[in-house]
Amino acid sequence: MESSGAASVFTQGGNTMTRTMLFALAATTTVAGGMSMFFGQGTPVNLQPSTPGTQQLGHANVSGRIIAGSVHVTDPSPAGQAIIGNATSTTGATFGGFFRSDSPLGRALYGRAAATTGTTSGVYGQADSPAGRGVTGVVAATSGNATGVWGQTASAGGRGVYGYNTSATGVNYGVYGRSLSPSGFGVYAEGTLGAGGNGVIGGNLGIGTTNPQARLHANGTSWFSGDTTPLPAAAGGGDALGYSGDQGYVFAFDYASFTPKNLLLQSPGGLVGVGTLFPTSGKLHVESENTTAVYATSTGGVGSYSVSGTNAAVYGYSSSDYGVDGRSNNSIGVYGQSYSSGGVLAQGPYIGVQGNATGSDVNRQAVRGDNAGSATGYAGLFYGNTWVVGTLFKNAGAFLIDHPLDPENKYLTHSFVESPDMKNIYDGTVVTDAQGVAMVDMPEWFDALNKDFRYQLTVIGQFAQAIVAKEIEHNMFVIRTDKPNVKVSWQVTGIRKDPYAERNRLQVETDKPKEFRGKFIYPQGYGEPASKAIPATLGLTASPSSKKRTRPTSRLPIQPKRG
Repeated sequence: MESSGAASVFTQGGNTMTRTMLFALAATTTVAGGMSMFFGQGTPVNLQPSTPGTQQLGHANVSGRIIAGSVHVTDPSPAGQAIIGNATSTTGATFGGFFRSDSPLGRALYGRAAATTGTTSGVYGQADSPAGRGVTGVVAATSGNATGVWGQTASAGGRGVYGYNTSATGVNYGVYGRSLSPSGFGVYAEGTLGAGGNGVIGGNLGIGTTNPQARLHANGTSWFSGDTTPLPAAAGGGDALGYSGDQGYVFAFDYASFTPKNLLLQSPGGLVGVGTLFPTSGKLHVESENTTAVYATSTGGVGSYSVSGTNAAVYGYSSSDYGVDGRSNNSIGVYGQSYSSGGVLAQGPYIGVQGNATGSDVNRQAVRGDNAGSATGYAGLFYGNTWVVGTLFKNAGAFLIDHPLDPENKYLTHSFVESPDMKNIYDGTVVTDAQGVAMVDMPEWFDALNKDFRYQLTVIGQFAQAIVAKEIEHNMFVIRTDKPNVKVSWQVTGIRKDPYAERNRLQVETDKPKEFRGKFIYPQGYGEPASKAIPATLGLTASPSSKKRTRPTSRLPIQPKRG
């Protein structure tokens, strides 16, 4: 057999060793069916025709091709290299070693480190070129679950694939994965097969960026999905962001103590927009076209609580519905408090504030103002006309105006005229004619509004007698004096007989409800302590008339016609 070779020189631990295994296309050496060849150190080895052969120590220089069923190479050196393939050409796509397997379950190259201790490598690849690759795995198949590089370990603390970059500068990669398929994965990590498993990254993770500045730094739209399954106590505190059922969620929770925690949005600054891309109108800017913009509800506490030091605590605006709609099953629907201005400010083109009491309690109140804790001020202040559909109950009534004689420095107060009846008062003056007769015309609606008339006449400027010669009929009555040309001051009262008054007569004397007996509207006036006051939260209840009440059809008071 002709063979030739060239030696390669390697240095290990200061010793120079010559070990030559060069395979080139110069001659062909064929070893038939399964015959083994063993290559080692020392003298040249001989090919043997039988299997198994006798193990020999030495070297083989072959310039050509060796075709064998199986080749076993052993190097017992502590720093040995059992097989060395050296393609010395500086050009072309050369291979230091080329391995191939045609079996569907075969491995073209299989590396195993059998030692049970030490930092071993099943396969170790090194590239000295600046653009080189330590290990390259290529799968030529265009279908199937082919794997370019497969790493596997059975150790409880092992690494299936470990990538390590020792350079302390530059944009380098410990592991670099890339896929050209639109549905491919550059890197795919999975723990327990088929169960999701865990993936852990020790440093910052960048998605869409090569310079991550936080543990998770994503550049571009992110998409999260998940469920609300509780985590174990070992998860500790953190934030959850995901999707479950047909809704997304964000919450902060500490599973160690199983307690919810605060969730902060834009705490350093900036605005939060909901339903808008351009928040401009507050720390939280919410916009909605066809549904409620903000809906707050509480089964036992405050539905919505807002505080402002210098401006409106709550500002609500609607072009077609309620600016603010607050509801509560057991307490106050809307509660506003301000330390320098109004607690609640409501504006609307038709109704600024509307309160609806929908409960069945006899003491329900649609709108309530409380200033009982202050000796001054008002529970309610209205600028403009005030209209009450129903009966106005009060402890006292008065008008308060600027004093006509000193309007800059004083007020003038008068009490209301009180009556047990729904009484109207009309008065005026008239001068009798030469026959001592005067006719007094009343408004055209007078008869339709009043009944049970009462009259008072007073003569002015002289002594004379005056009588009502004819009572009111067709909106007119007649005065007669015993002298001609007498000036008479007259006053007429009538009791309302319009439909509302007929159905809602005042009950002058009523019994207090059982729960209010022994209590007072104004206990101080009877020498009783304030603890005996009727609860301000309940207010007063008037005994309703037995007749059915009707609601007026007009929404605003009828204004008199102006000539």
